[in-house]
Amino acid sequence: MSLNPEFKENDQIPDLVQDGRYKPSFRDRLTENPWTYPLKWLGNFFLSIVTFLNIPGLVLALLFFIDQVGQGITNNEDWGLGLDIKIILYVIVGWTFFMYFWDKTWANMARPTILPIWFVNSKGLIKNPFFSYQVSKSYSANLDDLITEYAEEYARQRTKAIELQNTKLTEAISKLTELNQFPNEVFESLKRMIEALSNYVTDIDNPRNTTEALFDRILVEINNYRFLQNIVRRASIMLLDSEGKELYIAGQYRLPANSVNSKRIPVGQKFAGKVVEEGRVIWIPNVDTIEANRQYGFDTDPDRQYKGIMGFPIKEMGVDIYKPIGVINIHFINVIELDNLEMISISKIMEVYSEIIISATKLKKYRENVIINVKEGESPFKKGDGDADGK
Repeated sequence: MSLNPEFKENDQIPDLVQDGRYKPSFRDRLTENPWTYPLKWLGNFFLSIVTFLNIPGLVLALLFFIDQVGQGITNNEDWGLGLDIKIILYVIVGWTFFMYFWDKTWANMARPTILPIWFVNSKGLIKNPFFSYQVSKSYSANLDDLITEYAEEYARQRTKAIELQNTKLTEAISKLTELNQFPNEVFESLKRMIEALSNYVTDIDNPRNTTEALFDRILVEINNYRFLQNIVRRASIMLLDSEGKELYIAGQYRLPANSVNSKRIPVGQKFAGKVVEEGRVIWIPNVDTIEANRQYGFDTDPDRQYKGIMGFPIKEMGVDIYKPIGVINIHFINVIELDNLEMISISKIMEVYSEIIISATKLKKYRENVIINVKEGESPFKKGDGDADGK
């Protein structure tokens, strides 16, 4: 809650109390936007005119009503009260002065001093012998309420700011704790994957550095994670095709050979398609349940070699709009019995490998261009991408 700069300079609270302009509703001004003042001034000026015309308007309406009734009774259209425009103007002017002096009288009731007229102004402010202590006391009580409310609101805002700061510190500590607890094996795995990405781009003639081999290796690294060792039956990396409508298998771990090249899943269908469509991590502890069948189409299959499944959507991190790239599927040998902490830990690990996959998909186009240019006997650098001299 902040005071308007204009209020601070021109409408000090002591002055408002002294000349009687302070009212309890004045506290509402403390929360107003300074840019609303011109609009509110015009609105209140219009309301003051309407309020001022209440009594004169009522009198004029009453006189008009009497004229109309009189003409109806006497059947004489010339009958009337005989009032002319001057009398009406006199009434309005008189009402104006009356309202002015009425407001000034009540203002004087609440202030101990008054501003003298011009010819005695050299003597300064004049004490008001008719100053009402009771009225002034009520104004002071309202002022105390205002100051108390202002102080309480300031304290509330400060409390909120401190709570927000504490929340941020707690989140920072939590992130540092997670980083401290991040397994060293994952850091070592990341080093190996960064080296593999480098070889994927620079050593393109090596048959071990193909796109399929890179994605397969990512799944092997994921399976080596201590939480997943000995509980994973198979895994796959599925990416969207060029049209963004279907998922195809780009990397596999222990998948049947006949399904790698032939399996296609439309977005929004089956388990993988719905993971990509929803853009969130999905855990199904047991695929042989009615709910898994109803939501993700897992039919009862006694020959199925896995019981649980986890799907992690591959997407750009730190962007407001969800742009799906693919999904990481992990099939578990038995029903998933991991606790929430283990699931969160696995999801965090998947975020890291997801970034590796995204980097590989971006480097894939560059790598393909290099292979094409080399086969055609041209420079591996396209025009506009820079040459061997770094230009």
